[in-house]
Amino acid sequence: MKLFDFTRFCNDHSIRYVSEGHKHTQAGWLNLPCPFCAGHDGYHLGWDSNLDRFNCWRCGFHKHTDVIMILLHVDKHEAVKLWKKYQGRPVRREKKQSKPKARIDHDVKLPIGTTELKKVHRDYLRGRKFNPKKLKRLWNLKATGPIGPYKFRIIAPIYLDDVMISFQGRDITDKHELKYKACRKDDERLLHQHSLYGIDQVPGDTVVIVEGITDVWRLGPGAVATFGIDYTRAQVKMLKRFKRLRVFFDSADSQAVKQAELLAHDLSIWDNEVEIVECDYDDPGSMPQIEASKLMKELLS
Repeated sequence: MKLFDFTRFCNDHSIRYVSEGHKHTQAGWLNLPCPFCAGHDGYHLGWDSNLDRFNCWRCGFHKHTDVIMILLHVDKHEAVKLWKKYQGRPVRREKKQSKPKARIDHDVKLPIGTTELKKVHRDYLRGRKFNPKKLKRLWNLKATGPIGPYKFRIIAPIYLDDVMISFQGRDITDKHELKYKACRKDDERLLHQHSLYGIDQVPGDTVVIVEGITDVWRLGPGAVATFGIDYTRAQVKMLKRFKRLRVFFDSADSQAVKQAELLAHDLSIWDNEVEIVECDYDDPGSMPQIEASKLMKELLS
């Protein structure tokens, strides 16, 4: 099978994109604003030039023909013709791995200047109606100051089996385009997308699955985050152990609603009880703490 020459396709049709070196890209990827989840700034839709696949970090994978149809406003027949027209060199397939393995040769490298929560970080949490002392005790939150690529962020260590495998940083200025910044792959012990934030803290057989780390902070132990709506197969397999699974994604975001339904479907292949949670608030993180605690008590009981 030959590779779709997406770079030439974009140049021929005057489609703007960014390539390696931009903050939204990684090596071997070409990115552009995602037309499937319009309304969210940034170059979220990526094309992997090695494996010839499209993926948006917000709304997931997309077929070549669907991408062509929505970008050029053509029907499927024309999209198939264009797809074939722009095929070039053979695709290099990556070797299958039975299971992602932890990098055991080094510990997680926290950002430069990582320290304990300072007043500015505690004030940010209080401004969002969180209890800084409680979050520090439950999730071992750290912080960064005014230097480095992770400056002015709350650093949330990610644990699996009581071992720190990665971290994610939450911007406290609300000025950075990337509110959540993940650990560099080379600095992780295990790819964070192959785990779930809060998995070690789940107390029983029921788990509430949310999008982000702040949603877990709001709901407390028993909630786990997939680091966005684009969940992975490794995360789905990790959830197999629970008898009752509650999917609680952002109800105000149509793409999140779609992904919640897909996740619930993927989880339902086992003999488990799967349910999509809906409430009067757009997402778990925006709930008043008293309401979130009440909901979690009901869901876990």
